[in-house]
Amino acid sequence: MLDGLLPEWEDQRALEITEKRRVDEASASLNALYAKQGWASKFRAKSDRDAFLRQEIVSVTAYKKNQATALETAQADRESSRESQQEVDELIKDVQGKLEDGKRRTKGVQENIVALKEQQAEMTEKRRDSWREDTNLDSLVSHAGDELRTAERDRWLG
Repeated sequence: MLDGLLPEWEDQRALEITEKRRVDEASASLNALYAKQGWASKFRAKSDRDAFLRQEIVSVTAYKKNQATALETAQADRESSRESQQEVDELIKDVQGKLEDGKRRTKGVQENIVALKEQQAEMTEKRRDSWREDTNLDSLVSHAGDELRTAERDRWLG
């Protein structure tokens, strides 16, 4: 049953497409006639129509000229923007270079500070050792002085 209906459906489908195409062509012809009728009803004489069309041409030409000028201005602005972007990129690179240099110098200063702190710690330890040694020597000198006084007193007394 479906096999019998399929060819008939395909024929009807092809006919529908053909008819739609004919309707579209007729519609386009009708629109062209309406447009022509519009021109005929809009202007009293051919010279009026031609004057209107000349004015439209002048207007379109002026519009085209304005658009060309605007395009040139936009292109010049774009080029200026590109140049400005390049300058900004160069400034960024320069600043980044200075930043990296500053980081290297800061790292060097920090390393120097660490070395100086280590040196300070060593010198503080040496000072403490010298102070202990000085204290021991003072103690020895004081003790030797006491012994000397005791020996001299014993020698005078004795």
